Amino acid sequence: MPKFYQIKITAMWHKVKELSSKGLTPGQISLMLGIHRDTARKYRNMSESEMHRLVERPYQNRKKKLADYTGYVSKLLEEWPCLTSPQVLDHLKETYEDLPEVSDKTVYNFVMAIRQSLGLPKEKEEVRQMCKLAEPDYGKEAQVDWGEKNMMTASGHWKKVYFFTMLMSRSRHKFVYFQDVPFTAKTTVYAHHLAFEFFGGTPEIVLYDQDSVLMVCENLGDYRMTAEMEAFVKSAGYTPLFCRPADPQSKGKVENVVGYVKNNFIKGRKFSTIERLNADARGWLERTGNGKRHATTRLIPAEEFKNEQPHLRPYTVHLDKPEAVGRPYNVRRDNTISYKGCYYSLPLGTYAGDGTRVMLVEHTDKEIEIYSSDGTEFLISYTVSLIKGRHITRPELSRTLKSDPTNDENALSALFEKEEEQTLKAYLEDIRSREPRYYNASVKVLLRLFSQLSSDMKRKVLECVRSNHVLNAYDAVEIADAMLVRAGQPGLKDRPSRYGKRGVRERSANLEPQRSDVATYDIIINESI
Repeated sequence: MPKFYQIKITAMWHKVKELSSKGLTPGQISLMLGIHRDTARKYRNMSESEMHRLVERPYQNRKKKLADYTGYVSKLLEEWPCLTSPQVLDHLKETYEDLPEVSDKTVYNFVMAIRQSLGLPKEKEEVRQMCKLAEPDYGKEAQVDWGEKNMMTASGHWKKVYFFTMLMSRSRHKFVYFQDVPFTAKTTVYAHHLAFEFFGGTPEIVLYDQDSVLMVCENLGDYRMTAEMEAFVKSAGYTPLFCRPADPQSKGKVENVVGYVKNNFIKGRKFSTIERLNADARGWLERTGNGKRHATTRLIPAEEFKNEQPHLRPYTVHLDKPEAVGRPYNVRRDNTISYKGCYYSLPLGTYAGDGTRVMLVEHTDKEIEIYSSDGTEFLISYTVSLIKGRHITRPELSRTLKSDPTNDENALSALFEKEEEQTLKAYLEDIRSREPRYYNASVKVLLRLFSQLSSDMKRKVLECVRSNHVLNAYDAVEIADAMLVRAGQPGLKDRPSRYGKRGVRERSANLEPQRSDVATYDIIINESI
């Protein structure tokens, strides 16, 4: 085995053994080291002698799975040197039906070996030209960004934390604030408040990404901020400045801080409580984040901030911590949310298309409250179910989703004289008692029918279907059409079909649709005319 792989396997075996001795499972080890769970399990169960036998066994130059396709891929890369490994794999699948199953990594290694043998480096993307920006004056600028990362808890589970960072651009003095729920407009304002108290003042401008918790819309530079943020900016007395999309250079300093927090502070740390995490973050800032020499400026941020702090504007805003912090949840099409293995119903109409969200507030007594997405409107509250897989609802939410027929009933009644309304009402009650599931649809069909008839014909048709107990609205349509023809008038122009909007033509040509007996209609119509 090549020396490089011997060193790599030996180092990985020692890391797995070390983490395993601390009580970590193979799944947790795989996440921490970026290896497959089966590999972590194999190294955990492998003794030291077995590891040495593995790395010392002779290297076998096995035939590559894609060796038979070397010629094809070589010609392809010579003609199109810009192709990526996934694109090459797609060409292979398109050309060879018997292509063996291979992983993406196998294809990548195969393609890179051919490139090396042919001297065909992959064409590089066009380099974006940048210039180093001049350092701003003391107290001139701060930058803000957000981040999130999973942390392991003491029980071995994973917990996602969200953090807000602010960086003074000149001194590189940093502030970090953690939450265990995503940031909203209110909590973002509170994080700013804590940052300005930490710095002891505000800069002249603060640089942001175009984030939804800050902005309503870009508006070609005439930014419209959320109401909470706009009010805070006015009271704090600084100028917000938003970066244009796809412009990483403008706010690169604070983006580096986000990576620094993830890989230096969070990495290797367990989550207990959010209060403890924020306290630990303050200590880390003092020791490391602001206490160590900066790699670019070669200055210690805490010492350099002593020169910058006198240039900050006074900050005198008093702001209380928001009482309840909500967590956003996606609303399902059936007006429910999924929470801890159960489904909780919301008022009908809450779902307004893809992306609909509500805010869920958890309480210590196992109660949850659900608010609108902006947290201003209370929707409903529930006691959390201890049994997973249940659908939790309220009696007042169990009404049918069908449309309210009242409007159609009123429109239908308006077509008749007052003395005929009682007959119509009795007829509709008969239809409701016969088939309540189809009552709404029947009213709609009757409304379309009677809207086309004259006053005299409406009265005759209603009396006919009522007296003969014709309770299928489509039968009433056929009777009305036949009565018009018998009276020498044109038939119905808008004739509702019992077979749907596309009519009988959509039915199979080999099927004969069911029809009522013509003789029955003749008897009814003759008695009515």
